[in-house]
Amino acid sequence: MTKALAKNLSLINIFTAFDHGQKIVKDLLQLDIPKKILQTVSYNIGTKLTEYFQKDITTEEQISLFEKKPVDVQYFLTDGGQTPLLEKIDKKSVNKSEGSDKRGKKPNKKGPKNEKKYREAKVGLFFSSKDILKINTKNNVERTEIKNKRFVISLHHGLEHFEKTVRKASLILGASQAKTIVFLSDGAEWCKTIQNKVFPNAVRILDWYHAMEHLWGVAKKFFGESAEKEFTLWAKPLEELLWNGQIHLALTMIMDTIKSTNKNTDALFNLYHYFKSNEQAMKYKVFRENGYFIGSGSIESAIKYIMTTRFKMTGCHWRRDNAEALMWLRAKYFEDRWDEFWGKMKYRNFMQGEDIYKLAA
Repeated sequence: MTKALAKNLSLINIFTAFDHGQKIVKDLLQLDIPKKILQTVSYNIGTKLTEYFQKDITTEEQISLFEKKPVDVQYFLTDGGQTPLLEKIDKKSVNKSEGSDKRGKKPNKKGPKNEKKYREAKVGLFFSSKDILKINTKNNVERTEIKNKRFVISLHHGLEHFEKTVRKASLILGASQAKTIVFLSDGAEWCKTIQNKVFPNAVRILDWYHAMEHLWGVAKKFFGESAEKEFTLWAKPLEELLWNGQIHLALTMIMDTIKSTNKNTDALFNLYHYFKSNEQAMKYKVFRENGYFIGSGSIESAIKYIMTTRFKMTGCHWRRDNAEALMWLRAKYFEDRWDEFWGKMKYRNFMQGEDIYKLAA
């Protein structure tokens, strides 16, 4: 297969279901390609990218690291999303749990071999301060655009796998040489683990919008959905305190509410401990003064356009390795590097696992 054909097939594969893709290929290219081959082309290319990030840094890559100029601020954002995977059913445990029915008849051995389960894919996004562009629209509204995005992905392998992937990407992209690294995520424990192990000296920021979602969700739960005036009067001052970096006063206000009520305060206690455990990551006034992003909207939208729109199509379910391979290919497209990626690729060398560094970095 030529590189040009592989590129065209892969472009179709990353955007549409394979059954439809087969028809599109026939209509556009006048080629009747079996669906299995159509799938395999993209799976193989994406698998090479997946495997690459699990290998140690080579001598060539080490030399290239010194050629990169340090940036002022390097951002790393991370989040997770669910993907439907097909997993093999343990027949022994199924038969044991089902046993025999009341008539002594044993269960049908020709049942389904696989079952669909939703598993988490962890996605990371790198970009630097020099990649952030401020653009004024026709209506004179300032809009932020991020160039030179770089993604890393790990689908249901465990945290250690994602840690290794992020660590290698941070090295080959020169992220570790930045004057300041900003780690931006929600408050999930696995996010904190990645920050502590890969970026121990980073400025960790708890996503502002995630913090506010927690605050207003608890307010509605405690006062009641219908008591809009009451929960607004309580939550709005807290929001202003947090925006102005007065986390200590916000924590005091929450605790005062807990002490002054006879209602169930479990939700308030959870909110208090959540904010307390993320106290150092909620200095929003200081972060804004330093010019840092405080919202993780760019990684949340990436979860949608890399994963959700393709992998949760009606009727879709995947083998893990195949889904992950296609995710890496979609990442290359949404990094706005599709033509660059294919243009620099020496197809035969790439498929043998060679010359991947410059394409990945």
